[in-house]
Amino acid sequence: MLGMTCFMAGCGGGGSDATPNPPPNQVSCGFIPKYADGITSGRPINLTAIAEPQPISQCNITTLSSVTVDLCLKDVVLNELTAKLIQPDNTEISVALTPVNTSPSCLTSGTLRTFSVPAASINQTNGSWKFSITDTDNTQNNIGYFVGWSIQLTGNR
Repeated sequence: MLGMTCFMAGCGGGGSDATPNPPPNQVSCGFIPKYADGITSGRPINLTAIAEPQPISQCNITTLSSVTVDLCLKDVVLNELTAKLIQPDNTEISVALTPVNTSPSCLTSGTLRTFSVPAASINQTNGSWKFSITDTDNTQNNIGYFVGWSIQLTGNR
């Protein structure tokens, strides 16, 4: 079975994080990857890992232009996983696990993979966000870890 870690990104209080020198009406909101419970090796679970809710508040975006999700994953086989972004209203959005970018490492272990989510699928920006990853092939004897995650919402005020 693929063990996954429900070791999700915390966020720093859920405020609005503006990008450096954004256009006058553009704003970004979200939170950065951070360990939620201090476990560095992960917490193995069976089949599905679901994030603890992470809040975003005071996000003044009226027209959303892009949504990116960063996942810190260790020893995973992407084609054995399905992923869902869970919005504050509990609407689920399937996330295609085809990375836009990858970085060699994230947090203390794992590979950082960046994914796009269609902006039109987002219902609201403020509230508690969650992320879910499911192992669709638990017959193999491989172990993977979901180390952390983050989301960045960008748009106009």
